Amino acid sequence: MSKSKHIYLPSEVKREIEKTFKVSRVTLWNALQFIHYSPQAKMLRAAAIQRGGVVYDPSSPYSGDRPDCLTTFDTADDTMIQKFGDRVLVISDLETGDVTTYVDGAQVNRRGDVTLTQLKAILRQAQLKANELK
Repeated sequence: MSKSKHIYLPSEVKREIEKTFKVSRVTLWNALQFIHYSPQAKMLRAAAIQRGGVVYDPSSPYSGDRPDCLTTFDTADDTMIQKFGDRVLVISDLETGDVTTYVDGAQVNRRGDVTLTQLKAILRQAQLKANELK
């Protein structure tokens, strides 16, 4: 695991940003690794976060709290799906910011317009529930 601040982003989303903003892989990498702080780098980071990127910041009191889940992106439905074992599922609507949690197929929580900080707390609760159900 990297020890410096950076933004996690799926490869296919990185390629889409490179194409959309006509930047090289190196330029995007430098922006996502917080190596450059130019207006372009800030714009690329904002685009990455808007597309579901997650900031890892080791100076954060929550660093290292990465959930143990399988994350997939359904670009057709604009959703991020995070599966915690066989029983807990978190589905995030990347367009609206709505996040819904399911346990054993039943909806147990739904929140609208969720920030990344709130999403982290939701995922932490999902992880705790999945651990409890093991």
